[in-house]
Amino acid sequence: MDEHHILKKLVNLLEASRIKVRRELLEDGPGGLCRIGKERILFLNSRMQPDDQAKICASALAEVVDIDNIYLRPDVRAFVENRTNTE
Repeated sequence: MDEHHILKKLVNLLEASRIKVRRELLEDGPGGLCRIGKERILFLNSRMQPDDQAKICASALAEVVDIDNIYLRPDVRAFVENRTNTE
């Protein structure tokens, strides 16, 4: 599965977990997860490649969801586990 498809799946999972995902032209940095009031928002730098955006999404998903207790497609699970175990 290509990085565009994995990115789409990860964004869908985050949104299903009530995380708002916003792609913005950020001046510096990759973006990341934050809380504004009661709302959780994941900012992605739209200048980044899909694979790099997917890495940010994988880290955020692992932070807010116990991925051992939800179904993830095997390729998406491998992507999340590989990205979060190396950081």
